[in-house]
Amino acid sequence: MNVAFTTDRLRFRLFRRADAPRLAELVNDIEIARWIGPMPHPYTLEMAHEYLDQVLDQEDNIFALEAQGDLVGAIAIAKQMGFWLARAQWGRGLMTEAATAMIDRHFAVTDRSVMSGYHDGNAASAQVHAKLGFVPAGTSDVFSQALGRDVVKHELVLHKDIWRARV
Repeated sequence: MNVAFTTDRLRFRLFRRADAPRLAELVNDIEIARWIGPMPHPYTLEMAHEYLDQVLDQEDNIFALEAQGDLVGAIAIAKQMGFWLARAQWGRGLMTEAATAMIDRHFAVTDRSVMSGYHDGNAASAQVHAKLGFVPAGTSDVFSQALGRDVVKHELVLHKDIWRARV
């Protein structure tokens, strides 16, 4: 089954082992790693290989995001929706575009609500979630590997009826 798909500016595809150097380069940025609880910093090529070994078997659950043929981020919906984007791509609406496509894809096959969240202080992620229609579902403390301490995570939920009514 070919799980790749596209939006106007992005190509969603499965990760490949060859992505390791670019992946390590992108997520070694503290401004990305700090917002992803389990993401260590510094992030090495060996860590990228270990991560890819884990996700290569997950089929259409975790997508690499490409813009103009270049790996620029990742997005997934499993127990929760999670995403990150290379800093050079911030402020262009790409993550809202990516998340919209993923949520459309999710609700096309299930009525299960989408859970997500963002760390306290991550205004860009908060804005993306608000645009998508997520609503608060509480807070929790999570450990940030990159920061070496607990941070507050704002838990969010998006129900199918809210998603369908947004337009």
